[in-house]
Amino acid sequence: MQLAHNPAAERAAADGGGVGAVIAACCNPGPWRHDTIALTAAISLATTLCYHAAMQAATARCTRIANIGAGRTRAWLQSAIVPQAGQFVLARYWPGLDPYLSSAVFPAALTSDGFALELPSDDATLPYLVPGADVRLTGPFGQPMPMRHQPDSRILFICARNPHHLLPLAQQALQAGADITLLLERPYPLQTLDARIEARHGELLTLLRNHLAWAEKVFVDCLPGARMRATLQPLAGDSYALFAEALPCGTGACQGCAVPGAKGYQLACVNGPFFRLSALA
Repeated sequence: MQLAHNPAAERAAADGGGVGAVIAACCNPGPWRHDTIALTAAISLATTLCYHAAMQAATARCTRIANIGAGRTRAWLQSAIVPQAGQFVLARYWPGLDPYLSSAVFPAALTSDGFALELPSDDATLPYLVPGADVRLTGPFGQPMPMRHQPDSRILFICARNPHHLLPLAQQALQAGADITLLLERPYPLQTLDARIEARHGELLTLLRNHLAWAEKVFVDCLPGARMRATLQPLAGDSYALFAEALPCGTGACQGCAVPGAKGYQLACVNGPFFRLSALA
């Protein structure tokens, strides 16, 4: 089966134009002829689709699964693809052809041979995610979040949902000697957190107002609303927000993850998924 080739994308890659140039060339219309693309397993290979050399496709193996409480389930994957803190992968838990049926997965923890992911205990994919099951992964996608912290840095993590998206960042910060405070609005199994993380539960804006003066850097697990953003304004240059609402393709091809920025739209799967608050529109 023949995949359509994009000469412009090939030239951009050969000229060292970087991911942005390759995506632009790959996803813009051109005069070349597109053959009908059969949706096979090869379509998930990012280096074939968009010629992104950093992306890989591999089969991971589920080694363990556990209900960790508060309606959350964690699964450990043995994987050759390990996203860095701040990145995500596309995961498929069942055999299939269409790459847009994959799920965006952020690691809840990084391990020596892979990573752990976390899902609601009623998630529809869990029947497929059992010990010994294969999980097809593509990635990693997005930009790693650099964590250059001095010892005793004070970092605030704000979780409007569940904190698993932010936990690898918190672990990196702890390893650097930072102090971490986690603000939670929803129930979460606190016994699974590192004992060095101080957790506070309640209404987020109230918690934020009580802790903002202490913080030197802030991470939020969503794009904040107007009131939270106004509250964070004193630290806007050192606050980072996560866009994880829609990440269907990982390459920028679908344009479904466009985030309005101060200098135009940014693609969360390419330029994010974490964005500095001061850079958002």
